[in-house]
Amino acid sequence: MAAPDVPPIQVPDDFTVWAGSDLHGQLRAVDRLLARAGLTDGADRWTAPARTALVITGDLVDRGPDSVGLVRRLASLRAQAPRAGGMVAILEGNHEAQVLGGLGGEPEIFRALMTFGGGATLLAAGMHPADWAGRSSGEIAARVAELVPDLIPTLWTFAPYARWRDVLLVHDYGSGAGSSTLPTSSRTPTPGSRTAGPGSPGSSSAIRQWTGRR
Repeated sequence: MAAPDVPPIQVPDDFTVWAGSDLHGQLRAVDRLLARAGLTDGADRWTAPARTALVITGDLVDRGPDSVGLVRRLASLRAQAPRAGGMVAILEGNHEAQVLGGLGGEPEIFRALMTFGGGATLLAAGMHPADWAGRSSGEIAARVAELVPDLIPTLWTFAPYARWRDVLLVHDYGSGAGSSTLPTSSRTPTPGSRTAGPGSPGSSSAIRQWTGRR
């Protein structure tokens, strides 16, 4: 469900790439991991060396305690990184598609949103369960727009996938939504890598560095 006017991202070949996924609102954990990797000051300042890219392959929202804060943090770093010769690429995952489609009025996606962690995003937006119980998707969307007017527009800026050399970075949709946006082929990446720290809570993913070693 990535916006049709948001193109895939090409990371320059000479960049060092750090990648992570399924961060699910874990703002404090992500701040610690990015600081340990040397990418930020542990908060809202990009400190990475030039020619460094951070690629987040989706699922920033839902489940965790601060989806809104995490989206804002990464969007801020994305704006800062080019001024330091770097890049932050934020890709769409199925949970972003759930928020956009569910609050956009698609009934099946709305049911998925409210079943699979969407309540955490609504809490992070400043709502309470009584505010959404029995409400339509349109009513909830209007309240979200009132409380956090930047959230939905920011989610629409997430890209479908990114490439670096022969590496395809994308959220794992399986054979479901989003698969039609992918290129027809990609080679399995084989660069050296190292991990900045433990995976985010509730996820097997970590912030991982991909170097140019083969």
